[in-house]
Amino acid sequence: MRQRIFYNFLPPVLAGLTAFFVYFPALDNGFVNWDDYGNFLQNFHYRGLNLANLKWMFTTFHAGHYIPLTWISFGWDYLLWGLDPFGYHLTNNLWHSLNTALFYCLARRLLSLHFPEKYFFGPAAGAVFASLFFALHPLRVESAVWITQRRDLLSGFFLLLSFLFYLKAKETHDRSWLKAAMADYAFSLISKASGIVFPFLLLILDWHPLKEHRRSGWKFLIIEKIPFFAASFSAAALGIVAMTHGAAMQTTAQHGYLARFAQLGFNLVFYPAKTLFPFNLSPLYEHPFHWQPWQWSTLAAWVFVILVTIIFLKRVQSQPALWAAWIWYVVALIPVSGAAQSGAQFAADRYSYLSCLSWAVLAAGALTWVLRRYREKVLAVAGTLLAAGLWLIIIALLTGRQIPVWKNNLNFWSRIVQTNPDSSRACHNLAIALFQDGRYEESLGFFRKAVEINPSNALAWKNFAVVCRLTGRCEQADPKAKRHLDSLNQ
Repeated sequence: MRQRIFYNFLPPVLAGLTAFFVYFPALDNGFVNWDDYGNFLQNFHYRGLNLANLKWMFTTFHAGHYIPLTWISFGWDYLLWGLDPFGYHLTNNLWHSLNTALFYCLARRLLSLHFPEKYFFGPAAGAVFASLFFALHPLRVESAVWITQRRDLLSGFFLLLSFLFYLKAKETHDRSWLKAAMADYAFSLISKASGIVFPFLLLILDWHPLKEHRRSGWKFLIIEKIPFFAASFSAAALGIVAMTHGAAMQTTAQHGYLARFAQLGFNLVFYPAKTLFPFNLSPLYEHPFHWQPWQWSTLAAWVFVILVTIIFLKRVQSQPALWAAWIWYVVALIPVSGAAQSGAQFAADRYSYLSCLSWAVLAAGALTWVLRRYREKVLAVAGTLLAAGLWLIIIALLTGRQIPVWKNNLNFWSRIVQTNPDSSRACHNLAIALFQDGRYEESLGFFRKAVEINPSNALAWKNFAVVCRLTGRCEQADPKAKRHLDSLNQ
């Protein structure tokens, strides 16, 4: 019994604790003026859980999202911590750690379908690797550290539970587990609608590794998921209304079908590339000012996507896990890619939270295969585990460097300008942060750069004029800024 407890419960607990301590420095971070201000510092509606608060939470499309369960969690935070960001970050960290433990359970279940566990520790080791690969990767920082992105963590928690309950239903043939999966899926959707593709992901699991299509047939499997599809389509419709209400989605006139198709190709390459080479990450990947859908980088991205698809499709019989992981990734990414929505961002690290789960499982599968293949060769096993551990240490260190980016406005906008110096928006917001920090000369320099990059940035011109007047440096203002100064004086 003790051995069973040790084997089944200690690894996920340790994985969750590891994630908690890696992200522990985030507890010293504050709010940043990237939705946090509008959601918390300037928003009185979420502050409490009385009837008025709950009514607002279940009826609002604030900032283009319908996320009542997430708002309830923020309401609890306010009751416990007021406006102290420490408590909000602590809650985020706890949810991310719970997701790490749940993902261990999911990865181990999937790996066990391939590799028998009797007398073999591979699936457990692989699941630990998968959970830490997912949790400690720098691409997760945005979801785990940005207070506003609590919705990713809550939605992910209930979605992982739904996957586990679904697998349990298939294992036991007990439909009560299917009902539990449906209930958790509903909770996931009202935390954030990013899981609208969940029924399609279940069908991928039915094909591989469950192979349910051979036992039950596709007709039964699709009919079985009608409640999930109904919830998914309802959430999708509600999400479109919310984004339209919050002006979070561009129309096809603003961002045409060709541009959306091109951006989808870029996104499909972007996240695997950043998974393998997690450098130059940024909170904002702004649309390039002169970007065109037919430029060479976009065409190269689609060539890569087509080649990968052909290669994996040719190996679908011998190595179905490759095709399953690829299709999972594509399906999970589409709702948050440029094909479905497009705003100010070309990509976002947080969009990898669900879509890149398949890459973590695939990497863990490769690790488990090596451990089984060379299990009698001590040096090979030790070398493999050492390489896996080294990779986890590297990504944990990179995550440690990424967490302070979200510490305050100055760090935040400095990082964006560092990775994208041609962003007028970032230069403008960095100028404001520098001014608030008392660094007036640097502030004026970035105001000037913001209007040089985008002369039509009216807000930057206005704030440039205001700062010139407040600092008594009117002679440094450009003629256009001086005209704003004259209008302010009048």
